[in-house]
Amino acid sequence: MNRRHLTILTGASRGLGRSMAEQLLGPDRLLLTIERRPDPTLATLAVRSGAHLEQWSQDLAEPAEAAERLARWLDTLAPATLASATLINNAAVLPPIGPLQSSPAEALSRALRVGLEAPMHLTATFLRATDHWVQAQDWDGPRRVLNISSGLGRYAMAGQSIYCAVKAGLDHFSRCTALDEARRPRGA
Repeated sequence: MNRRHLTILTGASRGLGRSMAEQLLGPDRLLLTIERRPDPTLATLAVRSGAHLEQWSQDLAEPAEAAERLARWLDTLAPATLASATLINNAAVLPPIGPLQSSPAEALSRALRVGLEAPMHLTATFLRATDHWVQAQDWDGPRRVLNISSGLGRYAMAGQSIYCAVKAGLDHFSRCTALDEARRPRGA
């Protein structure tokens, strides 16, 4: 049996995420994209490439809801049919540029929820589900979590305090999670 590579990609509607989604289409792929609006062109490309594509319209500013939906979906998969599992947290929101005090409270909250809280929820869900596959079903595929960051996570820029803080938090979260997983047998 040919096993497929599972990839879950957030923020696939444009830019880097859209480009990654196109490159991840192939006959040996199961690609789930989580984005604001599904892309019919991507669906057409998936059919042409022989890839299995699922597209979800999901607001990542509601990260607990997105994580619950992902948990239910992952529970429907047959791990034995998967060669690998990868989560790519790419979605982000660029809030209005300017000093913090001029940013609307909703813009600040949305940027934090989409760019930091959602990746944390989705990563926890992904790790729980794939841990279960490894333990209960002796699944041996590699697991990866990739968090897309920015140089602004390491270098401050005037007018970008919210985005810089989100990316710095994502970087530190990534490092901590990598340390946790490195300590575990067959960690992600």
